[in-house]
Amino acid sequence: MSNSIKYYLLIFIILLSKLLFPQQVTEWKNLESPTDQLLNKLFFIDNNTGWAEGDGATIINTTDGGISWNTLYSAVDTYILDIFFLNENLGWVLFWDSNPPIASKILKTTNGGLDWVTEICPGENTFFRSIYFLDSLTGFVAGSKIFKTTDGGEYWFGVNVSDVDTIPPDFSMLPVNKIDFSNSQIGYACGGHLDLAGVIWWTTDGGYNWTAKRSGPDPINDFYIFDSLNVIGLGGDPEGFFGIGHVKTSDGGINWNFTELNLTGVVNAMSFRTPAEGWAVKDDKFIFSVDSGTVWVEINTPGNVLLKDLIFTDSSTGYAIGNSGTILKYIPSLTIADESINAVVPNNFSLSQNYPNPFNPTTKIRYTIPSVIASEMKQSQLVTLKVYDVLGTEIATIVNEEKIAGNHTVEFNASSLPSGVYFYQLKAGDFIQTNKMILMK
Repeated sequence: MSNSIKYYLLIFIILLSKLLFPQQVTEWKNLESPTDQLLNKLFFIDNNTGWAEGDGATIINTTDGGISWNTLYSAVDTYILDIFFLNENLGWVLFWDSNPPIASKILKTTNGGLDWVTEICPGENTFFRSIYFLDSLTGFVAGSKIFKTTDGGEYWFGVNVSDVDTIPPDFSMLPVNKIDFSNSQIGYACGGHLDLAGVIWWTTDGGYNWTAKRSGPDPINDFYIFDSLNVIGLGGDPEGFFGIGHVKTSDGGINWNFTELNLTGVVNAMSFRTPAEGWAVKDDKFIFSVDSGTVWVEINTPGNVLLKDLIFTDSSTGYAIGNSGTILKYIPSLTIADESINAVVPNNFSLSQNYPNPFNPTTKIRYTIPSVIASEMKQSQLVTLKVYDVLGTEIATIVNEEKIAGNHTVEFNASSLPSGVYFYQLKAGDFIQTNKMILMK
């Protein structure tokens, strides 16, 4: 069987399993929000300290991991486009000023957003969508053009941009949606124009010179830098004529590979929890990958809420924002496998959803044995935990022994199995429960 046939068969199995065995994403929890405005952009400097901005010139801030949020006064009453912080005090906001001359403006804070001052922004009638600083002096704004400063924003100058393709038109002049750097010398940007072209830019000399390349028919809205050589970007077609655009380089921009995912919609933002596990948001859906962004699967957002941005600050902490002031936090349910710790004495059998799911190639399965088996008044129970394929064939026996009361976690390694849908079944006395899991390689 060819690789392409295997790929489409896997996608079919995953989509069919979603219809037959729907499941909710339980890792994302709603946080209390101080606003009902649409939130558009997130920025965190660590697990606890972050900012979000949204409609109505809304800026909010947390320093305790989202437990509480403060509403900050920005002194503007127009649309905020981007927010960037270098540390807990020094940050910038990019917004469009509706007062003539209409153009982008920059606000700067040196006390975490409590006070803001208007900074110089390059060019009249010039509109920017992304702001990024390497340090307190060296920064960039990008949109209709790319500008750089080396003195903290006192003076901005245009950089050199060229198209790698010599045949007209020159796609390098299309708008930039996002700019980011992997180190002080190597940076990337993405953007484009609807129904014309998606574009990727990259620099290897600290942002003085940029090279651009066309990537598909629609804009690339976000990208993720794994390291200086490996980058992927996602976009999309709001009209639904084309699949989500996927662009990737593994040699620092020398070569780019563009493909269309078998998913439609527009990706607003993307982040990776681990080098393998990636998440992106497109309207009221997450799309999820466990193979470093090659294959993606749709997952409903909690309550089908529309989301605009997300970020992972490390492998166990993430945030997402969106409609009506929604703030979500990623809290993994199976990160501790310490069977000696039981905050609550269990009273019932249970079999939890494996984590992560989909997975490649290992996953953890958690189950609970109640404190007293009432029918026999004993503290342990013969437990079997087995894995089956979609035809009901037994694939593996993970557990087959007596287990004491409490919460138990085991790891299943599927490195020898092909991608597909599998089932794991817990039996203990009269208790039987079967759950579905997806292996994606």
